[in-house]
Parts: sequence; structure tokens; C-alpha cells
Amino acid sequence: MTSFGYNILGFGAGGGVGPYTVDYVVVAAGGGGGGTANFAFASGGSGGGAGGYRVSWNTGSYDEPSTTPIEVDPGGSYAITVGNGGGQNTQGGQGIFSTITSAGGGGGRAGHGNQTGGAGGSGAGGAANGGGAGPGNNPSTTPSQGNNGGAGEGGGSHRCGGGGGANTTGGGAPSAGPGGPGRSSTIDGSATTRAGGGGQGGGGASPNGTPGTGGGGAGNSPGQANTGGGGGGGFGNGQPGKPGGSGIILLRYETGDAPAATSGGSKTTDGTATVHTFNSTGTFLS
Repeated sequence: MTSFGYNILGFGAGGGVGPYTVDYVVVAAGGGGGGTANFAFASGGSGGGAGGYRVSWNTGSYDEPSTTPIEVDPGGSYAITVGNGGGQNTQGGQGIFSTITSAGGGGGRAGHGNQTGGAGGSGAGGAANGGGAGPGNNPSTTPSQGNNGGAGEGGGSHRCGGGGGANTTGGGAPSAGPGGPGRSSTIDGSATTRAGGGGQGGGGASPNGTPGTGGGGAGNSPGQANTGGGGGGGFGNGQPGKPGGSGIILLRYETGDAPAATSGGSKTTDGTATVHTFNSTGTFLS
């Protein structure tokens, strides 16, 4: 019922009563870095790929490709899945909100194994001695959720590829396998870069690869928690590949469009908007 120019059902409830739209950043977990395979060559493992990075509609304060936000019903319950970082050579866990799924980053490969990097949201680096770049944006989304890893150097070298990041591919030969950089978003009011790729693990004459900005791990270092960063490859002579960083999901909507009783994750405000940040699996009550 409407009277005197306002909706009585919404008055005093802190928001409207019809469906409303929610913008999102859904970052899956990073893949684990590659372990070593052959001590005689002292080659480290390749870098793990960053978790898939999917984001909705942009305004002047967003810097991401435009896609459609999610429409939710007041009083609805929406499961949120925040993925765990992948272990050595293993893909990271998915990130899921409603119909949006981001794939975990590809798992790295053991040094000097001539193996193609693992596929995922962003792909892992290839192993030394000619391993191919791990495929990113796997499965395919539009816009792309990630990038390929870097290829391992051929010809009996010690250099593996770095993991792909949400912004660009991982580094390959002749560089020492740096992780690809991630992407920045201001969905929560602060510019934050996430989903960087992991660097290769050093060994022989090759140093540890540098991390991709946005939580990627340097060679022989883990990805940062709640960034979706790929794990660094293990250093030569037996160091294990390091785990990827766990994922994160952020939701944003106009406060006046929604009931006051929304809940889930860490609930904050940014101007006229409300933001829910999920650092672990939970439920968004709309």
C-alpha cells in the first residue's frame, strides 16, 4: 500500500521491498606452486596460477569490465563459497556466489619435468625443459576470468614459468618465471589488487621468481590469504611447492534498496552503499 508519497511496507525497514541488484567481486583461490622432481638438476617448481577473478558492472570508481550484476530478493538466502588455496601441484578451490563461479588457479609443476602447467582461472607456469604454459580462463568466461601461465624454458634450462595473474600472463623464458600481476577494484571503497600469480622456485643458476602483485607468492613462498594469489614454486633440491592463497568474495549494493536486516560476512558501508566481505564460506541473507 502506498500513501503520502512513500511505500508503507518499506518505511522504517531501512530499504525497499522489491528485488534489488548486487555487484560482486568473486575471487577463487590460487593454485599451489610446483614441487621439485629431479634433485640432480636442482630445478625449482613452476608458479601456481591465480584464482579466477570475476566482477560485475563498473562505475567511475570501478576499473573492471562491465557485466550484469545479480538480482536478489529481500529475505533470500544465498550460499557463498570461498575456496581454499591449492597445495603443491594442486588447483585452488572455486569461489561461488549465486550464478557466478570463479575457477581455482592452476597447480604448478615439478621442476625440469617438461610438464604443461595446470589449467584454471589463471594457469600455472610450465616446468623447465620445455613445459608449456598452463591455460587460463578455464573454463571460459566472458569477460575472461584470468590468463595463461608462463612457459618453461627449453634446452635443459633450470627456468620454469610463473603463474598467470588476473591482469596478465605469467612470465616465461628467458626471465626467471615471475608471476603475472593481478587486478585492482574499489568495490569496498579502497583500491585493492588481488589474484596475482606465483613465481617460479629457484634452483641451479636461476633465482626465485618475483610474485605477481595482488597476493602472489614469490618463489618458495605461499600466496597471501584472501587474495587468490598463486603459490610460489618450491626451491630446487627438494623444497615443496608452496600453497596458494585462499579466495575472497565481496558484495555491494545501494543501502536504500535493501532491507536493514541483510547479513553475512563482514558488513560495512561506503558512502550510500553497503558492502559484505566474505573471507570464508558463509551465507548472504538479502
